[in-house]
Amino acid sequence: MAVEAILEPSERSDVVQSHVRSLISQTRESELPQDEKQSICGSLDWLFRDSIGRSGRKLAESLLAGKTYNGKAAGKFFEQCYSIRSKLVHEGNSGRGQKPEELITELNSFVRDLVIAAMQEAN
Repeated sequence: MAVEAILEPSERSDVVQSHVRSLISQTRESELPQDEKQSICGSLDWLFRDSIGRSGRKLAESLLAGKTYNGKAAGKFFEQCYSIRSKLVHEGNSGRGQKPEELITELNSFVRDLVIAAMQEAN
């Protein structure tokens, strides 16, 4: 969550945004109940920008280039941790063979380094 707080997901390409607008339009014109339309359109609105996973990986790759965490490049380490986080939140477990407690020390170092690098870049 600390990483998500410093992310600024970039806009997706024009062709992707056009496609998302089409999906929103189709949803609004559908026979679905109004509350379902609003819910789906709200979810689709998030697709105008890059995902948190992709944005976090890009940020880690740019600000922590050359650094490794748990033997992985910063971007790959973020992907691993974000995958575990997503599984915990959405499925109630960390996934097969994933032990988040084994990553805590490296995750603390990664988040510290990323936040410091982001603050330095902002100044």
